[in-house]
This record gives sequence, C-alpha cells and structure tokens, in this order.
Amino acid sequence: MSRVARSARVGSRQRPEAVASSKTITAAESGEIYIVSGSSAVTLTLPSPQEGSYYKFIYGNGMAQIMKVAGQNGDSFVGFTKQFLGDGNVTVAASNGASNDALSLAAGASAGSYIECVSDGTVWYVDGMATGSAFTFVNS
Repeated sequence: MSRVARSARVGSRQRPEAVASSKTITAAESGEIYIVSGSSAVTLTLPSPQEGSYYKFIYGNGMAQIMKVAGQNGDSFVGFTKQFLGDGNVTVAASNGASNDALSLAAGASAGSYIECVSDGTVWYVDGMATGSAFTFVNS
C-alpha cells in the first residue's frame, strides 16, 4: 500500500549534520538535523521564514558551551521551551514573538537537549527541551 501525503522529512532517513562552529543555514537545508558539539559557543542563523521550513538542533555529546539559534533581523520566534530540573520540577520559557528573534541554550546542557524550529512563512515556531541548563529567548 502506498503512503500518500507522507511528510517528506520523515519519509526516509533524516539528514544529520555535525556542526562545531557558527553557521548560517540556507533555505535549501530545510529538514536537516544539526548535532552541535565543540568547545566554543555556536550560533546557528536561520534563513528568512518560509512556509514548511523545519530544522532541529541537538546539543551534542561533548558540547560544553552556549548553543544559540537566531533568526534574521526582524524575524519573530513564537513558542516555549521546557527545562527539566534535577528535583523533578520543570521551568518554562515562553515567547510571543513581540521582540524575540533568537533562543539560547546555556552552557552545560545535557547531550540530547534540543531546539526545533518550523515556519508558517511569517514567524518561526520554536520548541525545546533540556536538562542541565536553561533556555533564554532574546532579541539578537
């Protein structure tokens, strides 16, 4: 039986890319999963929002610094993140997009913490989950 209308990003193997330094991402790279590691802070700059664009950024094994995902100047980030604390509690950071165009994950996050970004063509909808450190929405 055919799988009509199956999402292209999960229709076959996902495309992971190892990243150890800052990078500006192109629209043609939509669907990529970036595994970020290294000894320096890394900023990943998204292209302008395009409908259906999707990117995932994973705090990789051995990463010890800040991982920041930033939009283009004037882009908006809308969404929320969850940080699991060692005592079983959860903290949430939220953005309504009014003045936020970037999301940072502080140094010391556990490997596997992540940020996902998807666009409707107007804004970036973001979601993240982490242990070991906190998220911060900022205006870059």
